[in-house]
Amino acid sequence: MQSYSAIATARACLECGALNTTRFCGECGAPVAEQTESARQMLRESVAELVGVDAGVLRTIRDLVLRPVAVVRSYWAGNPAGYARPMKLFFVLAGAYLLLLSIAKPFDFDWEQLIRSQPAETSAMIERFMAAQVVTAQVVNDRFHQWMNTLMPVISALLLAPLAWMLRRMNPSQPYANHLLFAASITNSIWIVCILMSPLMLLGAGPYTAVAQIAGCALYGMGIFGLYPARTRTRTALRLGGFLLADFVLTMVVSLFAQLAVLFAAMTL
Repeated sequence: MQSYSAIATARACLECGALNTTRFCGECGAPVAEQTESARQMLRESVAELVGVDAGVLRTIRDLVLRPVAVVRSYWAGNPAGYARPMKLFFVLAGAYLLLLSIAKPFDFDWEQLIRSQPAETSAMIERFMAAQVVTAQVVNDRFHQWMNTLMPVISALLLAPLAWMLRRMNPSQPYANHLLFAASITNSIWIVCILMSPLMLLGAGPYTAVAQIAGCALYGMGIFGLYPARTRTRTALRLGGFLLADFVLTMVVSLFAQLAVLFAAMTL
């Protein structure tokens, strides 16, 4: 017969519900000891669920800056290192970056100044159109900033598809999903660096943008040389240059159309 102390210390198996005093369940064989959580573990996981951050996320953020190639290789291998899922982190970082931009406001959109910079006939036509829509320049400014901040993560996500297609041309042996993981991971790295360099916003948009672009090129360089090398370093460098040029052109074209659409909507809705 079991003693009272043994029954008091018995733990219920989370698989079948049977009481056990050993490390493994006598009914189904599941490891019972590993299923028991301490108060500290429960508190840590509760806080992690509340703020959406745990040790895996912090480790992923650190390694995406210091060794992004290792993170991508872990994703390609099925994520044995336990890094945070790249697409979830993608939108979390995008939200944090856009929140930071809304506070610091290094990039200022001035609709009135843009109108004044146009020829007189064009300015008069735009002003008549705005008067007919009963909308002011300040309203257009506020709508433009708000809607562009909302659309920016979506635009960045849509850009991953053609970028992954270009990467697959460099390394056809990898499935398309792996190239998407690479593009998303390097984008995450760039956003992390941009957030870390946010104090440079105090110097103005020019210096901040220049340093962010240099950091972005360096991170892509680490990824291309580490995961998409050609037969020689020169060919790898040319491959990197072509990819960065295509990325820049694609980003500018998609962003331009998005800005024009948002601007038109800001004046008419």
